Amino acid sequence: NAYDYLNGTHDLSLPAWGPYANDLFTCSHITDQEKGYRMDFFLVPSLMRRGIFPPDTLRECGYSPWEASGDFRYFSCRQQLIPKDVFYAETSYSYVNEACRLARIEYVNTTDELQTASLFLFARFAPESAVVPQLPAEAVWLDAVDYAHLAYAHIRPDYHAVFNGARRGIEEVGGTVGGCCIGAPHINRLGKCFGAFAGDEVDWDYAFAGADRGVVFMRAKLEAGEKASLAITVNGISSSMTLSGTGEFVVYELFRGLLSPSGTIRLVSGAPSNGLRIDGVVVSPDCQASEIGFAATSSVDTPHSEAGPIPCSAVIRSSSGAHFMWWSSQAYEREYNVSNIVDLLNYSYGIRHPLYNPSEVTGGRAGSQYIKEAYFIPITIPAKGSTVLYALFAEGDQLPQGVSLDEVSLEALSRQAHQSAFPLKCTPAGAGYRLGEQLMAAALMTNIKFPIRCLGKTIRHHSPDKFFNSLYTWDSGFIGLGLLELDKTRAIENLNVYVTPPEEENAFINHGTPLPVQSYLFQEIWNRTQDKEALEYFYPRLKHFYDFLAGHLADTTSARFKTGLLQTWDIFYNSGGWDDYSPQWQMFREQNYDVAPCVTTAHATRFAKTLRHCAQMLGKNADIAVYDADIARFTDALQKYAWSEKDGVFSYVQHDAQGEYVGIYRDPASGQNFNFGFDGVVPLVTGECTPEQQELLWSRLESPEHLWTAYGLTAVDQSAPYYLKDGYWNGAIWMPHQWFFWKSALDHGRGDFARRIAKTGLNVWKHETDQSYYTFEHFSAINGRGCGCHHFGGLSTPVLAWYNAYYKPGRLTGGMDFWILDEKHEGTTLEAEIRLTGHHGRTTLLYVPENERPHTITYRGEPVEFQQVDGVLELSLPDNSQGKLRLE
Repeated sequence: NAYDYLNGTHDLSLPAWGPYANDLFTCSHITDQEKGYRMDFFLVPSLMRRGIFPPDTLRECGYSPWEASGDFRYFSCRQQLIPKDVFYAETSYSYVNEACRLARIEYVNTTDELQTASLFLFARFAPESAVVPQLPAEAVWLDAVDYAHLAYAHIRPDYHAVFNGARRGIEEVGGTVGGCCIGAPHINRLGKCFGAFAGDEVDWDYAFAGADRGVVFMRAKLEAGEKASLAITVNGISSSMTLSGTGEFVVYELFRGLLSPSGTIRLVSGAPSNGLRIDGVVVSPDCQASEIGFAATSSVDTPHSEAGPIPCSAVIRSSSGAHFMWWSSQAYEREYNVSNIVDLLNYSYGIRHPLYNPSEVTGGRAGSQYIKEAYFIPITIPAKGSTVLYALFAEGDQLPQGVSLDEVSLEALSRQAHQSAFPLKCTPAGAGYRLGEQLMAAALMTNIKFPIRCLGKTIRHHSPDKFFNSLYTWDSGFIGLGLLELDKTRAIENLNVYVTPPEEENAFINHGTPLPVQSYLFQEIWNRTQDKEALEYFYPRLKHFYDFLAGHLADTTSARFKTGLLQTWDIFYNSGGWDDYSPQWQMFREQNYDVAPCVTTAHATRFAKTLRHCAQMLGKNADIAVYDADIARFTDALQKYAWSEKDGVFSYVQHDAQGEYVGIYRDPASGQNFNFGFDGVVPLVTGECTPEQQELLWSRLESPEHLWTAYGLTAVDQSAPYYLKDGYWNGAIWMPHQWFFWKSALDHGRGDFARRIAKTGLNVWKHETDQSYYTFEHFSAINGRGCGCHHFGGLSTPVLAWYNAYYKPGRLTGGMDFWILDEKHEGTTLEAEIRLTGHHGRTTLLYVPENERPHTITYRGEPVEFQQVDGVLELSLPDNSQGKLRLE
């Protein structure tokens, strides 16, 4: 299978060089994948002895990702020095060879005056906040996360969905060996540490070549004032002890005596305790706890620099290798350690002065970030002109062979790499949106981080934003949908990060809202590729995710209500990604988790429909019967318990402690149905609403008195007494759920409303990016301006899908009931074997033709009704059908 290379990994097949830092726009080199080490190189422009403009990813500072390619052969940013585009700097990083990258910065002066500037070139080594064991000779460190067996006395709701794909019981904690320990994996309920219940147990197997007599130590932390009792067994010899917490990691002696060459260490918790975190175990020849030490990674592996082999160069040496740096003009050089280089750039006065020594620059305050600096001052930029400087970064301690340092050669390398940036082709009608889409593509591709831990390994990973730096499940489904518009391989690998084979203990990689956007991503990948090998690879993994949501896995609680409605509160507080959605926010404050939303059941229904179609293509008839039964069960539950005829919406449903139906969950202040909003209309995505319900729900979505605003759909009905104008989701405009309703509108044959959603979203996006060059996460319902994270590449990616659906020549698009079985393009003719699985009467497909000439369109040999709007063809076809679509 072509996708077997993905089996057993959640990493991305990206180069070792890329924008992998979290806090700055850098060209980073991964020097040790296993340890999570990288060396960061980056340029910081400034006005001469005035403002310094670090490309800070975590705050609005005039910097924007500008262009990027899928393989990082080229990526760039723009930094405003005198806004907007009056005086600015464009920095790019380009492929030279596998071991070398070229940096180019161009200062552009559009004023009538000579401008003066300066430039900082930095190399940084900043390891994660982990520690390294320092042990006596022949001692062995057993990392807690490498346990042979771990079992809880009470099964936790995250049994199949530990945050960030960790092993059961694992928590990321700074100051530990490897950055992880046995602790308190985050879940919404029962978020407690190992030992929170009596009878929790963990085993480690060891091999020890030391003397017969030895000692076993444990490095652990217990909250100050807490106590924890443990039963200890080493090679069949049992004892017990009580730990007293200090709030810091402490080395405790567990055992002293005869040790066999190999054996097992077992700990069993006694009386319940809170806050115990176990970093690992040391098996050692006879010694004292004082001989066991742990040093910060940064103090053990501190690089140093030396003069390079050619003028204007330096070599940085560390335990993971040497790096060569070269720059194109004379510069002042300094070397120091700081706690945070961004803070230094923003708040140090001395850094502007090249003759200040490192101690004066840092104020004498050292830290864990090693910095090598080259400082260029002054740089002059003529009126209405520009000035360019270059730098090279490479593995090793020499200039790579075959690399010429003359300006003509360097400029040629940069231009060649620039050709790999995404072209974003479109019809003339879409040209006005191109800049905004370019900025989204750049932010989406460069919002990537190394290291992030997943299933015990360090990986490269696309995050929603450099601020939200984690394995966000539903956000990353939309990241994948955006990547698919740019680079098929990146989208497929992004999907692979979040799904797991059936034998894996985690049913999927879980962080945040467990909305299964990965199922929609796979359907879109199929419709672009019709790749049977991808189907065979991903089907069992997607089914593993589905079985968790549907309650088919043992020890899951998603189907604990007897109504048949699903819930995932047990693993996270957020059902649909809409953080302050009114009823969700209220039940979170009440800690009332016996309430079922509609969104979980609705999307599980659509997930079942997607997998049913996949199972049909694979001939898995037994699975089809399960999906049919689930679809009927979920649909019946929504109709019987959640639908409110009086209110014309689906409702949150209150249950008692035994999971029995109690009634509709109501706003405690007004007594009204609490679900006037997105969750109340989300069953439209199932395709199983009655015709009367469809009309009521679409009218709510389309009405400016309810969910429609001048800037798109808002999450809470504007007529509801709990609607806010200043909320995060309540009263704001977000793109992702609008994507679901756009797809549903196509399914239901509502092409006009689908177009209104897409065009409004594109116009809102264009207006903001034209104004600020920022790619925001959400938008104000008051004036449509961007809010929240400003370099967001996650939930805002529907703008790429809408842009390509309406303006990319050759694109054929449908809703969630639309499947392409085969697609052929010959010249200006498209032939596609398609299947339409809905039952709404008519469905709408979109096709962007290569030209504006009249078109002949047939489906199953019959003429197709269509209209052409801004160049895109909107086709009206009968659903619940299959046949050949031909466009000439």
